Amino acid sequence: MRKLSLLLVLATASATVGGCGSAVGEACSVQSDCASGLLCQTHICVELATVVDALSYHPGCGPSEEPDVVSGEVALTATAACVDQPYARTVESCREAVGTFESTDGQCLDPWEKFQVSSMTMHATGGMVKMAGVANGVLAAGLAQGNTHTEIWIDGDLAANCTPKLAWFLDPAVDRNADCSPKYTADTFPLQMPVGVAPYPIAVVRNATFDPKTGLLSGVIDPEELVQTLPESIQETGRGLILADVDLDKDGTNESASVELELCFQPIVFCK
Repeated sequence: MRKLSLLLVLATASATVGGCGSAVGEACSVQSDCASGLLCQTHICVELATVVDALSYHPGCGPSEEPDVVSGEVALTATAACVDQPYARTVESCREAVGTFESTDGQCLDPWEKFQVSSMTMHATGGMVKMAGVANGVLAAGLAQGNTHTEIWIDGDLAANCTPKLAWFLDPAVDRNADCSPKYTADTFPLQMPVGVAPYPIAVVRNATFDPKTGLLSGVIDPEELVQTLPESIQETGRGLILADVDLDKDGTNESASVELELCFQPIVFCK
């Protein structure tokens, strides 16, 4: 869905739920607090034009490139690893979530922002003390060659002083359910080791937490699930590199491996 479609849906939803509510500039907690035709953003009722201005933020467009919200194609910008990262910034006022991961009148809304993972580094800690050295070469090559693609969708602001709703996507056409909910939520990160022939198996980092202040994602992974992402010829070697250091099911035996990933992003934008 293009940004223009998002605006139309927002306007429709506003007109539907709004009644004799608060006027422009007055306080609100939820959408229904505002009068018809207005939107509740950062606890203030605003006009649709204000939201249009907010959606004009396209950090990947050059100074001579105006955002094309109707027919633009996705343009990925080259971003040096972990330089000018979105989570390093602070904003004066965090944007309200618009319900990207919920159905709105039967339609799925676009998020405020989408970013593509541009680099991924596995830290040599916990269960990945030995595995990290091997994994990082594979991850770097996979990203450089375009063999793996991971997106983070932000409903709100990905900023150090905000707490947005987020989800992870490998293929948005597949990883978004009919009710708009994501297959991979904030606490489930899909990890691919792009070795061998596609399609590449997925190992899910569970109990995942992403720190928007540092870009670090930590969680636990099933060692055998991670091994199965490797080519069969090196799976036995892989088993010897993964340490089960977490007793997730509390049965007295460690069966899961802790993992920490450092993620860097580049914006996915629409430019003319």
